[in-house]
Amino acid sequence: MFCIQVTDVGKLAGESRISGPYADRFNQLRGIFVDKTTSPLYIADLLNRRIQNWPKNALEGVTGASSNGGKLGSNNASLDRPYGLRVDKETKIVYVVNLMNNRIQRWKHDETDGDTIVGGTGEVNENNQFHHPTDLAFDSNGNLYVSDVWNHCVQFFALIDNRSCQASSTTTVKTST
Repeated sequence: MFCIQVTDVGKLAGESRISGPYADRFNQLRGIFVDKTTSPLYIADLLNRRIQNWPKNALEGVTGASSNGGKLGSNNASLDRPYGLRVDKETKIVYVVNLMNNRIQRWKHDETDGDTIVGGTGEVNENNQFHHPTDLAFDSNGNLYVSDVWNHCVQFFALIDNRSCQASSTTTVKTST
């Protein structure tokens, strides 16, 4: 049996029970990442189509990765339902699962456009394509793993200098159905 002692409880980000597009509000949160070195929260705000950076003790968030002010699109400045995210603690590059655009994007610090590192073009049944990706993870070697919901698999990508490899270098791990 485990005993967990809670020392403090409170709301850190967002206006309780009120959704909206404003800097202090969210519209369906999906992913969250805590930077353990500087303490901001990075939050995937699904229906506002943005990633909010919420500094410690702030009253509102700062939009990092965005979708042209919340508009739908598929260009490099667009997010269509961001889901999972990770932040590289050294470079502060934000990696985003772009659910409806079926791709993984990265946003370099202080840049307005992201770039696609894998997915986003072609047929959804190809090894380097997704059909509703929801989360991502990196291992200690920098390899990328993506949960691919409607392809029913986890996809693996060996990244070289954060550039995606060719489809022939990917491995697909099928989940049982």
